[in-house]
Amino acid sequence: MKRQYNKQIFAGDELKGENFINCSFTACRFVSASLRFSNFENCSFNGCDLSGAILDISGFTNCTFKDSKLSNLDFSPCRLEKCDFSDSVLQNCTFQALKPGETHLRKTLDLRSCRFTSADLERSVFAVCRLEKVSFAGANLTEVIFEKCKLEETDFTQTKLSGANFDTSAMKNTILDLDGFLSYGASHGFVLP
Repeated sequence: MKRQYNKQIFAGDELKGENFINCSFTACRFVSASLRFSNFENCSFNGCDLSGAILDISGFTNCTFKDSKLSNLDFSPCRLEKCDFSDSVLQNCTFQALKPGETHLRKTLDLRSCRFTSADLERSVFAVCRLEKVSFAGANLTEVIFEKCKLEETDFTQTKLSGANFDTSAMKNTILDLDGFLSYGASHGFVLP
């Protein structure tokens, strides 16, 4: 049976170190909540606000974040597997993995099992991420930076790519519609044979 949390406000350390399995959070707010050592597995977040939550050695596995706000978060100290961020707001977020004991040396973050369909990721950063075959269809990727990412067969159809930066990323068989192609070309320039 799924545990349900409705319209609750979490602040401080009450969730620190807790394991949540098969839980449903609806219209909950995580105001400066410390999720240090917290683990969420098979959980759904519906219309929740996690913006400003403190993520430190946190884990999210097979979680959905429908219509939720997760802005201004640094996912560096998190484990993300099979998460669906579709229809969520993730503005100004950082997706990267740091080497153990380091504060700035990155290792590869594998996000291939995640979805970002119709998510608002404006001004977010993806650094050294594996994003092959990931769906960003319909997403707002305005001013998003993809630094040293693998974007093979990634779906960018109907996305807003104004000001997005792909300079150091590997793109092969990437799926773009005409507007995406023009935005990508405008950021790189077109070279005709």
